[in-house]
Formats: sequence, C-alpha cells, structure tokens
Amino acid sequence: MNKEVYLTQEGKLKLEAELEGLLKMRPELSRELESISAEGLSFEDLDPAYEAVKNEIAMLESRIVQIQDVLSRGRIITTAPAVDTVTIGSRIRLKIGDSEDEEYMLVGSAEANPREGRISNESPVGRAVLGKKPGEEVSVHTPEGDLRIRIMANG
Repeated sequence: MNKEVYLTQEGKLKLEAELEGLLKMRPELSRELESISAEGLSFEDLDPAYEAVKNEIAMLESRIVQIQDVLSRGRIITTAPAVDTVTIGSRIRLKIGDSEDEEYMLVGSAEANPREGRISNESPVGRAVLGKKPGEEVSVHTPEGDLRIRIMANG
C-alpha cells in the first residue's frame, strides 16, 4: 500500500539529515564487524560482540529503509493552513476536558510527537479535529477513555 505521508518541509529536512547520518554509519559498522571477525578469537569469545554489531547493523538498515520509504511517499505540506478549519499543518489550541489549553501542530504520522506538540492527522485526536472550526467540540474515544475536546483557536 503506497499511502501518502504528509511532511512539513522541516520534517523532510530532518529525515534527510538523519538518513545521511545513517548512511555514513554503514561503512563504520561494516569495518567494526570485519575487525571483530579478524581478531582470531574463539567462537565463544567472538559471539557476543559479533552479535551486538550485527544487531546494530540490522537496526540501522531497517531505519534506512523506513526513512527512504517515508521520503518516497512524502507529500510536502506547501499550502498555508486554512484559518477557518483545521487542516494538516494547522497550529491549533485545544482544551481537553477541564485542563488548560494546549497548543499543537497537526502533522503527518511520520512527524508526530505529542510531547513536542505535534499530533498526527491519523491519531484519534487528529482525526476528530480535522476539518473542524474553532469553537466546535468533539468527542474522542481513546484507550484512556472518552475525551471532550474544544477547538479554541486555529492558525
């Protein structure tokens, strides 16, 4: 399934920089693996260090493939978000239940990080507020329970 992934320009640049760094690590890890193999240790001595580097290479390769996939399917958010409705790229202020207002940016799933105020358009909250206007209230079912969310501002 080749579903589009929404990215901000900033998010795209961040992924490209991460990919560049990972690609530079490839040869270093390969040399480290060769070095461990060439030390002439017995298999019992070699195994833990060798396995650790092999696992690190596998994780590196997995992340490289993941980033390349996101970048190949990425659609850059180029239009300014609508002020009257919540769209991908909108900066929104939400009142969740009785809590204080919180500010978020609605982004694609590849950039989502709620701790940094970036919620995915595919998350329950993101789906609920997408297309809504300031002043509207939505109900969101989450694993923690149902939430009432009021959209306080958009822009």
